[in-house]
Amino acid sequence: MDSEKKMLQDTFNLNEETINRLEIFVNLLKEWNLRINLISRKDIDNIWPHHIAHSLAPIKFLDWSNFSDIADLGTGGGFPGIPLAIVFPQKHFVLVDSKKKKIQVLKDITQRLELTNVSLIWSRAEELSLTVDLVCARAVSNPRTILKWTKNWHGKKDQLHYLFYRGQETIEETRKLSLECTHYDLIKYMPFEYFRGKIVSYCIRKRSGS
Repeated sequence: MDSEKKMLQDTFNLNEETINRLEIFVNLLKEWNLRINLISRKDIDNIWPHHIAHSLAPIKFLDWSNFSDIADLGTGGGFPGIPLAIVFPQKHFVLVDSKKKKIQVLKDITQRLELTNVSLIWSRAEELSLTVDLVCARAVSNPRTILKWTKNWHGKKDQLHYLFYRGQETIEETRKLSLECTHYDLIKYMPFEYFRGKIVSYCIRKRSGS
């Protein structure tokens, strides 16, 4: 675990304070996961590479100065929203999930982490009308469904940006949609074999094309 944590720290050039807060988050997640299934229990020993590193992957290729308000749709156990909120304390993150228990758990975790840049919403995405710069969706659904859920969401300058954390199938899925996309093969950026075959798709939806 220590070697994985150190590799992650070096990969993302994280300072000690940030890596320590991420470690506190991991410990809180393990504590809660004994009572409620936030992540697969068989994956509990792989939180650093499979969940923390995966959440932070877009830091390697995306210019985050363009985003101030970021939504995490279907946040589940707080991924990718909480790791990103820890790394970017100056940005505001809205974590959305339809399951009340998970939002209650994340309320406890964010309070204990003293994450003042995180808001939590218990709701189905399609029942909301949010104004954000970027929507993150990690293993939630396919891009077409996510676009449908967020049809009443708005971005600045009539554009809404998306990060789809999925596999190679996303390349073909997004070709059929009115999106401008760039697909990033994570194994090129991440020193973990787990990321072979995994991609993150960065897409822009222009209001005129929705």
